[in-house]
Amino acid sequence: MKVRNENEEGITLIALVITIIVLLILAGVSLRLVTGNEGILKKAENAKQKSDEAQALENATLDEYGKTIKKYMNDGSYDNFENWTSSAGLETNANSVTELTNEELTKLMSNKESVDYMINSTNKLMPEIMKSEEAIREIGKNPYVASQVIKNEIWFNNLQNSEYANAFDENAIKVPILTNDTSNGIVTVSSLYSSAYQPYYAFTGGQPNTNSGANIWCPTGSGNGSWIAYEFNIESNISLYKLTFNTYAEINTPSRWFFPKKYVLQCKMNDGDDNDPSNWTDCSPTFEISDVTKEGKLVTNFSEANIWHTVTNYFKSDVGGKKFRLYIYESSGIYLNINQLQMYGQPI
Repeated sequence: MKVRNENEEGITLIALVITIIVLLILAGVSLRLVTGNEGILKKAENAKQKSDEAQALENATLDEYGKTIKKYMNDGSYDNFENWTSSAGLETNANSVTELTNEELTKLMSNKESVDYMINSTNKLMPEIMKSEEAIREIGKNPYVASQVIKNEIWFNNLQNSEYANAFDENAIKVPILTNDTSNGIVTVSSLYSSAYQPYYAFTGGQPNTNSGANIWCPTGSGNGSWIAYEFNIESNISLYKLTFNTYAEINTPSRWFFPKKYVLQCKMNDGDDNDPSNWTDCSPTFEISDVTKEGKLVTNFSEANIWHTVTNYFKSDVGGKKFRLYIYESSGIYLNINQLQMYGQPI
């Protein structure tokens, strides 16, 4: 019969304890590998997050590509109503401009991308907008879209011919109709031919003056080097002006034509003397009229043209202020008259 050794039992217990300790250590290490900050679960979570971020970026990129592609659909034009609204991220049930709500129009007119899209449209979208009084009113309210419309000859001409043009004028920066030299803004001039040709006559909206019937401003002499200025109540950036003149002299004799030949729009930069040229800076190119136009064609004889003539000058200017003047380098004949001077722009 075999006798059990007491030492053997002791060794077995020690081995068991060691084994349990090792297993506990391994379990702890394994748990950390699975749940720790650098564990498998955390790495899996980070990997999922990065995958979601990459997917979101891909979706955004594809969305931008989709918008770009849409712009060149519809025969390559910018005249698609749905594309216009989607360019501002607008989801609407409207199918035309006149069906848009005021809030939707505000969003479209305050979004640079949708405004740029709109300005590039000419055949379909623009005529729709011209039939919407609220759309035209929103154009006048927003400085950026108003400036883009004013600077674009096609858009501005269509706007003026719209039955809702007054809705734009409600908010656009322009010279108001004046009843005297300081009635709404301030008018100053280089000189005055006589009291029959007051400076503010150039800002009466084209209506004949009831006192003299002339409704024009005339400087002394030939008009070379003369100027007429208007001071707005707020700082503005002018990007268009219209100059209207008339003649009642010998219609077949160019030397008797009384309109300016070479002129520029200038902005006053400080409070110095108005007659000091150093206080003014050009905010438009220098324009020169070689002939009068009628229905887009040049004429050299007033008998072939109407007695009222308007020249519209569009330009881009980064110069702004309160006071602007039309400076006449050279007149067409021995005298000069300005029937109406209108300036359009946006507040700074």
